[in-house]
Amino acid sequence: MSKAENPTREKYATIGILRRSRGNRGELFIEPTSDDLINLQNAREGELVDDNSGLRHQIRVENFWVYQNKAVIKFEGVNTIEAAKRLTGFRLELPVDALRPLEKDEYYVNDLIGLEVKLETGRVLGKVDKVIPTGGKDVLMIKGQKGEILMPFVNRFIKQLDLKKQEIVAVPPEGLLDIYEI
Repeated sequence: MSKAENPTREKYATIGILRRSRGNRGELFIEPTSDDLINLQNAREGELVDDNSGLRHQIRVENFWVYQNKAVIKFEGVNTIEAAKRLTGFRLELPVDALRPLEKDEYYVNDLIGLEVKLETGRVLGKVDKVIPTGGKDVLMIKGQKGEILMPFVNRFIKQLDLKKQEIVAVPPEGLLDIYEI
């Protein structure tokens, strides 16, 4: 996905993925895309994105709280378990200007999607197709000509990340490319 294909890329950032309904009043468990819940706590208006259809829906956040160590969110107009279930899998995006400022070496998931990943030698592995949250360190799903590569998104494997050049220079863990026969 390039910037041309996603015009809202620079205005919105994904802060969570709706996982399943909770209760019978339209509440949903949301998996935050970072371990910092401040953006979810302050969320008021945003967009729900259905990656399957590409549709985006304006939404207002009614409430957010943590229940048994899980994040829960309630949207205005979503008042039944059936309505909540229809939103499972959608991403919640908020305007970037409503989010806390990023610190050094922090990136919005949206900014990573579509970046070209290459080795120090210049050999291209592919493009970031997805960022997979793992509860620890995120994993980049890189799609290239020879298939998919899963690579931990940690500083020691990322030599350079340049959003202006739309590229990541990677130093994959030893043996990773052998596993994928690349």
